[in-house]
Amino acid sequence: MELPGGVLAWSVTSLELAKRVLGDEERFAKDAHQHWPALINGEIPQAWPLIGWLL
Repeated sequence: MELPGGVLAWSVTSLELAKRVLGDEERFAKDAHQHWPALINGEIPQAWPLIGWLL
């Protein structure tokens, strides 16, 4: 999905998918610095309106 400012993010839309995501600790985690390429690569600016939610 696309968040404000054109930032792309995953959206889990069903219970089955939520279970798969929550069970896959290698590819998904609460630490955005570890698993969100756009943040890791500096593509999300510090002034982004949702940065507090992300971090």
